[in-house]
Amino acid sequence: MEARERKSDAEKKAYREKVLNLDSEYSKVFIVKADNVGSDQFHQIRRYLRGKAVVLMGKNTEIRSALDIAIKSNSQLRQLKEEVAENVGLVFIDYDLLKIRELLLADRVEGRAE
Repeated sequence: MEARERKSDAEKKAYREKVLNLDSEYSKVFIVKADNVGSDQFHQIRRYLRGKAVVLMGKNTEIRSALDIAIKSNSQLRQLKEEVAENVGLVFIDYDLLKIRELLLADRVEGRAE
């Protein structure tokens, strides 16, 4: 069995650029906790938000490294960087925050009991 391939520097750079582009393109960001969220549910959420917001999930270290670059021009992002931990995602928005929040909460499913 082959070991998982590591992301190349080019892939990491492209991901950082994506985060930086989203940060400059959108004026607001939601932080969402993504525990117990399946791929089908993410698909539904992304479909609901199409044209209103962009959901970004990924490696926290890569998101933080992109935010380090963005902090140089916008120091308010320091707070956002501190919140990027565990299983969270970022939702970049140029729309009414309350309406986006309602869309996200409408698709909320309780975690299964153990």
